[in-house]
Amino acid sequence: MELHQIETNLNSPNPQNRMKAITELRHYEPGLVVPLLKGRMYDQEFVIRSFVAMGLGYKRTEEAFGLLLDLMEHDKDYNVRAEAANSLANYGERAIPHLVYLFQQDSNWLVRQSILGDS
Repeated sequence: MELHQIETNLNSPNPQNRMKAITELRHYEPGLVVPLLKGRMYDQEFVIRSFVAMGLGYKRTEEAFGLLLDLMEHDKDYNVRAEAANSLANYGERAIPHLVYLFQQDSNWLVRQSILGDS
């Protein structure tokens, strides 16, 4: 899928189109992808926000790291927080203090299991 079509689909009212667009971003460089994912961080659909977190884990940049911290600490849905924790673990040792903090602060079983599964 061409970048202009991805951008169109990211703004589609249809969540399926937005999910397809996020999936297609795997073919592009982090410098292009991270700003596009950032634009969907507050999507009304938790599954879209989960895909965003997953994408930020694959397209590792400083900005993506910060965005994952934001999702992990502030998203209202435990599925998104768990996916953000999974993705943050892709950043290696520098993620450990943040994952420990989340484990201590978030009592949701899925979030905690995601962190323990990454250890």
